[in-house]
Amino acid sequence: MQGPELTKLNVSEKEQESSRYRTFTGATARAITALAVAFVVYHILYIGGVFGRLGLYIDPHQHLALHLGFILGFVFMLVPPTKGASRRKLPWYDIFLVLIGFGWNIYLVVNFEDLLIRTSRAAPLTLAELVACWGFFLVVLEAARRAVGPAVSIIAAFFLVYPLISVYLPGILAGPVFSLDRVARGIGLFVTGMYGSILHISATIVISFILFGQLLYMSGAGQWFIDIAQSLLGYVRGGPAKVAVVASALMGTVQGTAVGNTAAIGVFTIPLMKRTGYPSHIAGAIEAVASNGGQIMPPVMGIAAFIMIDFLGISYAKIIIAGVLPAIVYFAAVFFTVDYEAAKGGLAGIPRSQLPPLRTTLINGWYYIFPLSALLFFLLYLQYSPQLSALYASAALIIVSLFKKSNRITLGRFVTATKNTALAMITVATVCALAGIIVGSVELTGLSYRLSFLLVDIAGGNLAYLLVMTAVVCIILGMGMPTSAAYVVLAVLAAPALVELGLTPTAA
Repeated sequence: MQGPELTKLNVSEKEQESSRYRTFTGATARAITALAVAFVVYHILYIGGVFGRLGLYIDPHQHLALHLGFILGFVFMLVPPTKGASRRKLPWYDIFLVLIGFGWNIYLVVNFEDLLIRTSRAAPLTLAELVACWGFFLVVLEAARRAVGPAVSIIAAFFLVYPLISVYLPGILAGPVFSLDRVARGIGLFVTGMYGSILHISATIVISFILFGQLLYMSGAGQWFIDIAQSLLGYVRGGPAKVAVVASALMGTVQGTAVGNTAAIGVFTIPLMKRTGYPSHIAGAIEAVASNGGQIMPPVMGIAAFIMIDFLGISYAKIIIAGVLPAIVYFAAVFFTVDYEAAKGGLAGIPRSQLPPLRTTLINGWYYIFPLSALLFFLLYLQYSPQLSALYASAALIIVSLFKKSNRITLGRFVTATKNTALAMITVATVCALAGIIVGSVELTGLSYRLSFLLVDIAGGNLAYLLVMTAVVCIILGMGMPTSAAYVVLAVLAAPALVELGLTPTAA
């Protein structure tokens, strides 16, 4: 995900006011940069198996605790609680939240074996652990509110409280009695809940692919994709808008985020569309819709695609194959819609003399094919894990970048890529933690099974009706939630009913 750097040493007042993140200078800026680099390098070493070769064993659940602890630290250091809050200093209450968020995870790492044994034996937590765990829940909800928005936090808060109040609810929502301790152990400790398989995806697969996308961007791949799209389509009717669609599709192959796609492509294509006659709102809408497709464009898709691996129990290679046709259809629909809009408005393209020659463009960036080919080779042919495939592709990119000085991945560019990776992981990891709360609550109470029966009954056993109901709920959730969060809610609550009425799990 392309975004502003974690720290900016020289920014104007206007930039600081418009930035979502705090900006620091001096020692504080350098310290946060060092933490971001350490965060990403640690994940590279862990995923690459370097710690194991050195005789240092880190349990996967300890890794998840370290992952989430760092993320919470970044959230409260970098994201102010409100838009009007100061972006120049770190207040005492955020320092306190950093200590709680990171400190509780360090406690889990240090006491991992004891807690795992006690959890397996259903032994209750101590009073101090129970208070700390519920306090940590509140910290995670606040972090998600800042990073993602209030909608997801409110939904996750409901699922967190639901096991405690289900015994008092009517009808299909009624459930057994659960104590504060049982909920804390089921949702806040290892194996299930926040530290389950969804957070594992964030801490291994997603961070590897985001780093790969950031390194590609730092090497100039984003501009290369734009130049290719301009060379092919810039001169045709509605050329700038079609460039936005094709460039977004190309960028989507390596980035997989709507926000990152817009930041990388939209900053160029939106002004170009406006200069050639597109109204501002049309230009913005075209780029937003095109960039949104980056989440479903193989081989690097959005976080929801990685979550599917866990829910479906299939390889990422199969997700890629299943996603090719829908992605092509999506971008084809956007392309023809853009062409219709251009024909209706009589919008011409850009003169060929102002466009980069295709031959020269291909020669200038042909080596970008190698890291993408390496990714597909390791992922599909050798069937390596997605995270290892992404790391090897990143290594291949760094090597081939050495052949062209202007696009070389220098130490400074690598540091910037790691900072942007850490920044992108703020949203990803907090959403995954909340998704873990939702999934843990549903598994604990058995709500998904009861709700699936209700949905099937409401639809009268008619699959078409249920699909329409699901689509409407998708649209409503999409208005206030990121794709991954909306996917988790519907995959847990609605997908079982779709499967019940005959859809395959993958289609559902």
